[in-house]
Amino acid sequence: MAGVAGIGKKLAALKPSIAVTGHGRPMSGEELTRGLENLARDFDRTEIPKEGRYVH
Repeated sequence: MAGVAGIGKKLAALKPSIAVTGHGRPMSGEELTRGLENLARDFDRTEIPKEGRYVH
């Protein structure tokens, strides 16, 4: 999982002004900035399942 751990930080480092992902609603501005900062900080804890089908 080491390769996955840096994904949030890499996304935040891009500093996008808008995100339209194809799922959910588009985000921009402070909402996007805060969301990416939270993702980068908490990725291992919030986005990687502890058990189940997608755990490697």
